[in-house]
Amino acid sequence: MTETDYKNVLDAIFYPESVAIIGASNSFNKWGSFITAHLIVGGYMGQVYPVNPKEEKIFGRNVYKKIGDVPGKVDLAVVATPAKVVPDVVKECIEKKVKSLVIVTSGFSETGDDGKRLEEELAQMINKAGIPMVGPNTMGALCTQKRLFTVGSPIFPRKGSISFVTQSGNLGVQMLEWAENNSVGISKMVGSGNEACIAKEHYIEYLAQDKDTRVIMLYLEGVDDGSHFLEAAKKATLKKPIIALKGGRTAAGGRAAHSHTGSMAGDSAVMTSVFRQSGIIEAKNASDMYDLSMAFDSLPLPRGDRVGIITLGGGWGVLTTDALVEQGLCLATLDDSVIEKLDTLLPPFWSRSNPIDLVGQVIPDVYMEAVQIVTECSGVDAVICLGMIGISNIGIRTLLSSAAASDMDNIEYYVREAQEKYQQIEQDILSRFNELMNQLKKPIINVSLYSGRRRAGLRLKSGYSEVIYTTPEKAVQSLVAMYNYYKFLKGHGVVE
Repeated sequence: MTETDYKNVLDAIFYPESVAIIGASNSFNKWGSFITAHLIVGGYMGQVYPVNPKEEKIFGRNVYKKIGDVPGKVDLAVVATPAKVVPDVVKECIEKKVKSLVIVTSGFSETGDDGKRLEEELAQMINKAGIPMVGPNTMGALCTQKRLFTVGSPIFPRKGSISFVTQSGNLGVQMLEWAENNSVGISKMVGSGNEACIAKEHYIEYLAQDKDTRVIMLYLEGVDDGSHFLEAAKKATLKKPIIALKGGRTAAGGRAAHSHTGSMAGDSAVMTSVFRQSGIIEAKNASDMYDLSMAFDSLPLPRGDRVGIITLGGGWGVLTTDALVEQGLCLATLDDSVIEKLDTLLPPFWSRSNPIDLVGQVIPDVYMEAVQIVTECSGVDAVICLGMIGISNIGIRTLLSSAAASDMDNIEYYVREAQEKYQQIEQDILSRFNELMNQLKKPIINVSLYSGRRRAGLRLKSGYSEVIYTTPEKAVQSLVAMYNYYKFLKGHGVVE
């Protein structure tokens, strides 16, 4: 199939109007039960058809004995039956003119020669019919725009614009859980599994054209068609950033990769070279992939390497400066007009240089004004803010400590009132920063130096929104990756 063909046919997987679950079950320990339940609970915006020859009702819905009994068309069939009967099930799907398939079942090429022969038989049948098939041996697929959750875990991230292609279903689910817990928006996820018919490069081609995808995350263990992968990646990265994590970088990791997807892990150094040639941003671990995707999804690209640092305490400014310089960025030089404006806001003993040490001035209006002054400076390309977001945690703990010492009455009331006040202050700060980014097109990254701070999820209806990291190093790492990607796009004439 051509790139255009995959755009047309893969819509049936991610935007189906009807889904049949073959192997749906009332037994709570079976995949057919998991997927049916998650599809229903997730609020799927289409028709759901459970298929099982031995059941009459599943979760209160009528059950069909076989796929041919389903009335009307079926855009997507999710197959969760034993491997030995999958070929017969697929034949029935072809006769029914099902538009697409997700084969959840394992027991194919990842298990040895017999499984490999079974998978080859399945692939020949599918390719002859011209039907797109995910898997086999996959965690499934989801699309939040359609409320489609055909995955084996009860995870329902909010709608967003990050899409994830992964050869590991478990890793895919873990990333979705992180996204859900931190209010990071997801568009699509697909576990490519054994890739009997559709490889990761096909998904890349599809997502590069997908209007609901802004950032592509990719976890891969091996590539069968290196030239096709390189070509697809080169085209895609000129449109959207791809953040990739390579698994199986060691000999032991490569053997582990082969055991769970049947994939032969490629040489790590070769893949790093391919990433660089194609403009893919390489993550070193799963946490990095998550952090980078959040930055690329939410922030404008920095158009230079000059960074302003605003901190409530000097030590964090020093560490951030070290991280900047070590990773190839530089401190912005503040011009005289910026110094003069900050002089009117801050005590006379402030640092009067970058990093801008606010010397503990925990005054929201002063903080926001200082950030605006620095961000508006023509010699500043990006801003890192440390200390204010998350400081409410310290305020609440201080209140609790004081209340305990004084045996204060109605402590629950005062704590609740203080929490609401602090949260509103932080929301106001983040909203102001969002407005600045959308106005000035410069990234502002927040670092919360206190644990327990969740991402607020204040994205405007359109445009850029806040990002909150837990360490200065994470903020700097994201800026470096975004600046390098900007230079890549500029070198190809995509941006000025």
